[in-house]
Amino acid sequence: MKKRLLSGLLAVALLLGSAAALPEGVFETCSTITASAAIEGDFECKFLDDGTVEISKYYGAGGAVTIPSTLGGKKVTSIGDYAFHVCSKLKTITIPKSVKSIGNGTFSGCTSLTSITIPSSVTNIGSYAFSGCTRLTSVTIPSSVMSIDMEAFHNCKSLTSVIMQKGIQSIGEQAFTNCTSLKSVAIPSSVTSIGDSAFRGCTSLTKVTIPGSVTNIGFKTFSVCTSLKNVTMQNGVTSIDGSAFIGCTSLTSIIIPSSINSIGNSAFRDCTSLKSVTMQKGVQSIGEQAFRDCISLRSVIIPKSVASISVCAFLGCTSLKSVTIPSSVKSIGKAAFGYQKYKMGTPTKKVNGFTIYGVKGTAAEKYAKDYANGFKFVAHRMTAPKSTRFAGTNRYDTAALISKGEYKNGTGTVIIATGLDFHDALVAVPLASAYDAPLLLTTDKQVTKQTEAELARLKAKKVIIVSTNGAVGSKVKAALAKYNPTMISGKTCFETASKVA
Repeated sequence: MKKRLLSGLLAVALLLGSAAALPEGVFETCSTITASAAIEGDFECKFLDDGTVEISKYYGAGGAVTIPSTLGGKKVTSIGDYAFHVCSKLKTITIPKSVKSIGNGTFSGCTSLTSITIPSSVTNIGSYAFSGCTRLTSVTIPSSVMSIDMEAFHNCKSLTSVIMQKGIQSIGEQAFTNCTSLKSVAIPSSVTSIGDSAFRGCTSLTKVTIPGSVTNIGFKTFSVCTSLKNVTMQNGVTSIDGSAFIGCTSLTSIIIPSSINSIGNSAFRDCTSLKSVTMQKGVQSIGEQAFRDCISLRSVIIPKSVASISVCAFLGCTSLKSVTIPSSVKSIGKAAFGYQKYKMGTPTKKVNGFTIYGVKGTAAEKYAKDYANGFKFVAHRMTAPKSTRFAGTNRYDTAALISKGEYKNGTGTVIIATGLDFHDALVAVPLASAYDAPLLLTTDKQVTKQTEAELARLKAKKVIIVSTNGAVGSKVKAALAKYNPTMISGKTCFETASKVA
């Protein structure tokens, strides 16, 4: 203790500008120095400009540690960078509610730390904060935390559960990389960004739901998550970056929502159990090697919104025997379909009997005949869409059933019109198309049970009511208050149509 105290006091003296030597033992009985820094008990701290204290170093033996809420008579508001770094005997830590920030590398390398309770006062978890805490088993991130910085829980190999409460906005790069025991993680709808490689190598993770608030799935975000079977991407995500799911060898099917416009290079490469891919209308480009070596892939639906399919996009998909390519596709890269291997820039060994269905004179036919591919090409206007019947007990029930069938993953916006007449519902159709939203029906005075239940299932955030001359009354609008309703209304159906346009 004496040696630590003198070391700390020497630092204080230097901060105060004193260059004179300190006689041995001169501060031997002191426990605090109230200048720029202090030592009290096992904690070294520095005083901040706002009159509070940051813990800068812990000198204790470890075990069970309780951080005091005050040091040197001042409130402890932060735990500084690397304050407990490589404290290998630290098993449990109690952080007071006065602490607002956990710094970079604060608890990194604390290999005996098994549990941590982060108080609701904390707003930020710094880079590497718990990196290498190999015995940490679970963590709950309170709603007060706005960001988890880069590599915050990197290599926490015993971490099995992460609970993030709604409020957090960003998950940094490699935040949970190589958390090989992590089985479940709930990403709240407040999260808007997930950094590159955030969950890379989480080999025990089995399922994940990516909320629509996350606009982009970053580079290698879920790569080599070899146990990942179920991925749900909600409407709102706009792009999947390169290698986002590369090497997810347990993934069997994927639905790409209509909000996504691009699938990056190697996004699903080496997903060897992937059998079906459904892209909803909205995807415009499929990147290089996006689905390369997905050897179990048997069916893929390419929507009419796709304009380009890049080099080797479906190379090595040996179970894919045919593909229907819409006329919207203007360019198809070399070896995009129909080949098992690709060496030195040259496609080799074709998939036996591979057939391309498409419109004559389009990129589909050109690809079949170019590059000496020699693939079988079947020309037709387009394959007829698969017929699905929606039949309810009444019009309100039928509208809800259509919504369930077409918007399985929910949607943010819903269009409402009266079910007592057909004019407003007819006028609302192009509006629903523009918003890619379902059209539900109601009476003039109350929301039907079917519509109410479907709104809840969709997790709708906004409702637009199309109403001519009070066809949908104020009581209905009041009942839908939690969905932030707006009304488009005219005195006649012609006026309403004009306002919709």
